[in-house]
Amino acid sequence: MSYALRAEFAGFRRFLTLRFFGAQSEPVAEATAAKYADHMRGLLGFVHRERGVPLDLLTFAHAFPSSAREGVAVVFAYMLWLQDTRKISVRTEGLVVRSAAAAAKFLYHNESKVNPGQGERAYSDLDIVREFRAMANSAKRQERVAPRVSDEELKWLSWPEYLQLCSELRRECAGRDSSGRRRTDGAVAWSLQRYLVFAIFSCVPDRQRTLRELEVGRTLVKDRDGRWIIRHGPGDYKTGRSYGERPPLVIADHIYPELEAWMGKWRACLEPTHNLLFTQQNGEPLTDKSLYKLFWTTSYRLTGKKCNPHLIRDSIVTYLRGSGASERELEALALYMGHSVDMQRSTYDRRSKEQKVEPAVELLAALNRRAINGGGGSSGSSDGEAADAHGYHKADMARAFDVVVWGATGFTGRLVAEHLARDYKTGVKWAIAGRSQERLEKLRSELSEQYGGELREVPILIGDIQNQASLDSIAAQTRVMLSTAGPFALYGTPVVDAAVRSGTHYVDITGEVPWVKTIVDKYHEAAAAKGVRIVPCCGFDSIPFDLGALLAVRHLAERYGKKTAKVLNVVMGSKGGVSGGTIASGLNMAKESKSNPEIAACARTVYALVPPESRGTDGEFWGVEKSAELGRWLAPFVMQVCNNRVVHRSNYFLHYTEDPKDFRYQEAIAAPSWFGARAVQLGTIAAGMAFSQTWLHPLLKKIVPAQGEGPSRDNMLNGYFKNRVLAWSAEPAGTAPTLVQAEVGDPHRDGGYWGTSRMLLESALCLALQQQELDKADDLQKGGVLTAASAMGMVLVERLRAAGMTYKILES
Repeated sequence: MSYALRAEFAGFRRFLTLRFFGAQSEPVAEATAAKYADHMRGLLGFVHRERGVPLDLLTFAHAFPSSAREGVAVVFAYMLWLQDTRKISVRTEGLVVRSAAAAAKFLYHNESKVNPGQGERAYSDLDIVREFRAMANSAKRQERVAPRVSDEELKWLSWPEYLQLCSELRRECAGRDSSGRRRTDGAVAWSLQRYLVFAIFSCVPDRQRTLRELEVGRTLVKDRDGRWIIRHGPGDYKTGRSYGERPPLVIADHIYPELEAWMGKWRACLEPTHNLLFTQQNGEPLTDKSLYKLFWTTSYRLTGKKCNPHLIRDSIVTYLRGSGASERELEALALYMGHSVDMQRSTYDRRSKEQKVEPAVELLAALNRRAINGGGGSSGSSDGEAADAHGYHKADMARAFDVVVWGATGFTGRLVAEHLARDYKTGVKWAIAGRSQERLEKLRSELSEQYGGELREVPILIGDIQNQASLDSIAAQTRVMLSTAGPFALYGTPVVDAAVRSGTHYVDITGEVPWVKTIVDKYHEAAAAKGVRIVPCCGFDSIPFDLGALLAVRHLAERYGKKTAKVLNVVMGSKGGVSGGTIASGLNMAKESKSNPEIAACARTVYALVPPESRGTDGEFWGVEKSAELGRWLAPFVMQVCNNRVVHRSNYFLHYTEDPKDFRYQEAIAAPSWFGARAVQLGTIAAGMAFSQTWLHPLLKKIVPAQGEGPSRDNMLNGYFKNRVLAWSAEPAGTAPTLVQAEVGDPHRDGGYWGTSRMLLESALCLALQQQELDKADDLQKGGVLTAASAMGMVLVERLRAAGMTYKILES
């Protein structure tokens, strides 16, 4: 760059950022000026390379040869070049045009004679500026409806995903690492600062400058109510000249312990050289680039997406505008975030056109359904009731409940009811159901005492598996039937029958593969024809294993464009307990296998839930071997007898390999030594043999928990589970496969019961509340007897992340 051009750029920056006599517009922020200068460098580079202007002669005038309308010609050619060679987004087009307009004002401002003080628009007498404004308005209109660019899709975190990321970062602040070694003070301090940056953004989704310039006593203060707030005068934020002093930005109180610990102890460990709240590792203040890097590297490490601070602001607006927030709430949010409602709607709301018009689609569909109902129904449905083109049963919109918990007084059923009472007091319509009015009323009373008096109004529905009409009546009142009443081979079929005939989705926690095979054979085609999703095995067996495999397989496909040859799911650790219901189901399955050869044969093959023509040669892992990838010894995992079958059914629907018969899936449990793995192997085989001996069942029933009993609350809340998923790509012979690893688990609660009840509930709510999202997913099945992966896929993964569970890619 020549000396003359450097001087011209310096003058451009002064023109943008300083007040001077005759200026027609307010100065802009330094960051905005720097952005405009960057785009001008790109434009002048184009003039040099494509128009052949020598660098030593290059000036702004070569980009804007006159102040007339024709002066935009070079910029117009530059825009076409960017679109053709760089595939820029509509948003970037707008930035380029605004930068060019600013440069044109700088170059020709002496020619303008308008007086903004008399109501005239700045520089409105310059034809080149008027033309740039027209181009900018056109880009803005296109941006409102333009799809998100593919690069941005790789960075986008939904709001629930972002909150789950914050939870994961909070857990990383522990004083000891995963192997129990004590971490240095500096490492803990850096983890704590990282968590606080993300957590403060979750309750104050503002520009990144707000976090960088936080200073205790100036912009970060405690108010009279003891709340930590961020206080901004007109000069402290970008739109301050328009909006004046901001309302206080309130930090949520759940962050206070970490925030105050940071200020009192941990900040000093990073040896800052300044008074700002946050710092770089070298002690210098955070810059826009260092904060941006902190954001995307952290996000990428934990989610595989390079999110940035600006997208977080878009994420919360998109989430709220898509979840039915009122106009009053959205207006308040716009004021809180320091921008207009129009900008919120046009710039920050990233929903597609299809997503924005969904309420209108639902409204019109509901009006049509109402008209059909009022006219006495229509023909074409097997039971005389109509379904629309989306697979909605005609009565679906009028159903009283989103979810009915069948078997609510059992051990797991009660946990499901507690989750609903605690976390879904509003927004979900639910009821409890079972055989005993007395036991259900007792449960409702206990829930109201523990979680609030309004729960006394939770409806109770009475049914009996010996009375099919009673089950039909219950199923017809709800969108989803959630069942915890096992053994399912004894008590489950009438409930599934009622769900299919009533057009009601269904989830349960069975692990009884022979029974699942029975309902596949009996109900799959009828459920598929009606658009009804029947999804068994939605507890610890088999959701973490089924969705863990899906997570790794999708990452191989999306990041590397590869199919998957093999998945290994390893239980790295767990702590919890066993309930009597699980043991009763296992004993019943062993008894039936003994007396029924077909059931025994079903239990022996991993392809039990797959049609014969789609079966391969895969088998179970019952040996002992060392994993080179994990550095741990592996032993057989007892629940593979259910999970393998479920994952192979998911592969049958989702085609993890080109030919589903070629897919391999195994499960194991990690042990620290060969002796430990051998002990697990022998113990697992011995337990299986004991269960298979029906003459031992009376003795086993005396020494194990009775049906309806289970582990203590402390046991569940102090438990955990952690699985590692390894997926290898399918490659030609002689080519090394790509390996992807994922982690699935819950570091704070057991998977078998607390986790199972939450997984089951989130599965039910996914079907009840997100049906249109599921229907639009091309890879998901729209009806039939399905698996969690093939029915709900990544939509359910996001719900489980938001509920506090870990589903993350660890990379290759």
